Amino acid sequence: MTLSEIFENNSDFSEWLDSNYWFQDGYLLDYKLDKSKNVISLNLAYQVDGTYEANTERTLKVFSVSAEGVRKHTEIEKGEWSTDHCMEGLDVKDSDFVLFTLDIPKSIEIECSRVIVQEEPNKIEMVQPWLSETELFISVKGYTLPTPKEWLSWFKETGHILGWRYYSGELKCADSVPQKSYDGWYLQEISSIPKTSQGLFFRHCKQEGDKFDISLQRTELCDNVWNSLKIIFLRFQDVEISSGNCKFNREQWLEKINER
Repeated sequence: MTLSEIFENNSDFSEWLDSNYWFQDGYLLDYKLDKSKNVISLNLAYQVDGTYEANTERTLKVFSVSAEGVRKHTEIEKGEWSTDHCMEGLDVKDSDFVLFTLDIPKSIEIECSRVIVQEEPNKIEMVQPWLSETELFISVKGYTLPTPKEWLSWFKETGHILGWRYYSGELKCADSVPQKSYDGWYLQEISSIPKTSQGLFFRHCKQEGDKFDISLQRTELCDNVWNSLKIIFLRFQDVEISSGNCKFNREQWLEKINER
């Protein structure tokens, strides 16, 4: 087992964090506050092997981090932190002591007299599946990129009257939208266009031979429209749908959306 490292100022602690990539895309595996000893114990980790794809094996490098002589800290309520949350990393702030922040996903701050770090054995685990409710990617074979009018028609069939727009722009006629490349355009419910700036964002569209790819993102878009989009994907027979760290074919996607 490696020896413990002790840091009593931000400068030395920052050097250690830098050598560990500031735990960018890292995880908080455990958090304990011992008020009687004025100590906060953290288990921090980041991935060193494997992928982020669901149901594959990955390896995490794990450290126990003990903040001793805690001077102040952010209170954490039940449900405000998760071992599955991928952090934006640790950061330090100006202080005569050791002062660092992290998101768990709640943003917390800990100021203490010193930090003691101990490297733990690597953790090997299976990547748990998760779905995104803000981003979707589809790849379709045997079909040309749908026209702007087709999207409007398909959503109308599901009960939604949508229109095309730029960011923070007004309603645009579908004929004025580039028919084969509408990257950067939004679909939004016509009734919501005056009170929103975004909607269903077509981040990337590409036709290559008999295959097309589309990357989609939602902002200021109601759940009903988003859920209808998931159903529209079923129009395509040879489709691969990516959400979060999961991939689905048409049959798997139908099964997944019927679970909800």
